[in-house]
Amino acid sequence: MSGSRTAAPPVYVDSDAALRKLADDLLGERAIAIDTESNSLYAYRERLCLIQISSGLGDVLVDPLAGLDLTPLVPVFADPGIVKVFHDAEYDILTLKRAHAFEFTSVFDTKVAAMSLGRQNLGLAAALEEHFGVRLDKRLQRSDWGMRPLTEEQKQYARLDTHYLLELARKLRAAVVAAGPLHVLEVTAECRRLAALVPPPRQFDPDAWAGLRGAEQLDPQGRRRLRELFLMRERIAEDRDVPPFKVAGNDLLVEIARRAPRDADELAAVPGMTPRLAERLAPPVLGALRRAARLRPIAALPRQEGEGAVALTPAQRRVYDRLRSWRKLTAASRKVDASLIVPRQLLLDLAAVRPVPRTREALLETGLLEPWRVEHYGDGILAALA
Repeated sequence: MSGSRTAAPPVYVDSDAALRKLADDLLGERAIAIDTESNSLYAYRERLCLIQISSGLGDVLVDPLAGLDLTPLVPVFADPGIVKVFHDAEYDILTLKRAHAFEFTSVFDTKVAAMSLGRQNLGLAAALEEHFGVRLDKRLQRSDWGMRPLTEEQKQYARLDTHYLLELARKLRAAVVAAGPLHVLEVTAECRRLAALVPPPRQFDPDAWAGLRGAEQLDPQGRRRLRELFLMRERIAEDRDVPPFKVAGNDLLVEIARRAPRDADELAAVPGMTPRLAERLAPPVLGALRRAARLRPIAALPRQEGEGAVALTPAQRRVYDRLRSWRKLTAASRKVDASLIVPRQLLLDLAAVRPVPRTREALLETGLLEPWRVEHYGDGILAALA
């Protein structure tokens, strides 16, 4: 890394007493920057491995794997008088809420601000280089944060994720205000949505295979093969305590399902299959394919959980597609990210609402949209709904 102005090393908190002291000190701050590190690349069930916090007090690395009781941080994260600054907050907030009973208020996401300003490169590394001349060492992006002890390089890398965030937030907040009230409203709304996120149940979805790229192009028997291969991969990943992609990639599963190899030699010939992987996977893969041959083909893809809480009828799906097209055009004309115009889940909810709203007043009465969104976008939404 280069260009860093970090002077004192980060404080490493790995005892309950030190964490209580940190939390007491943070309650006197007006803003803190937060980031997390997990081991999702190395474990079947990822764990929160590190919490980085920067404030006027300096940079701190909190080690949850030291067996800490994270309760002292609850009032800090919930205090509306303390702005919690993240960059790309969704993953961090969900990770923290899964690890402990945290609630968040007064969130500011610098990535959301950049999206509202029409910035093209939204990564933290690009922002740090642009605003502070700091280059992150990308070699450490894929570190195994579950290993202990952490190296000094890892600690320095982790602290840079938050060290500049408060100053970056100050700059981007000023730019958002200068861009106009609509930008302020959409950033505020999105940050409020992020703060209220609820982690979905951490459970395996046996029908998630249907979301793999290429699944829709398989014939019914190929879909059955893919489902059995998907279930096989999950069992192996859980047994080995590794992420499923480390057993076999999605594209490889789809290709195996398409080709339906009959023996180890045909499996080894599947594009993307290495000899070592073929040797390791031949017994479970061929077993999964034999099971699939005995089961009924899958005529239609199952609906995915991510498609919204309400299953859309074909007519409602057409309305949803019109809403998406309207949103895309509106975002392009304003040069902002489309998700800030209206979040995807709201589009799904609007497409399913009955009776169909015909006026701005009816849009407001659905309770789905804030008054400012109805004021700015009501006519476009109503045209798409009509």
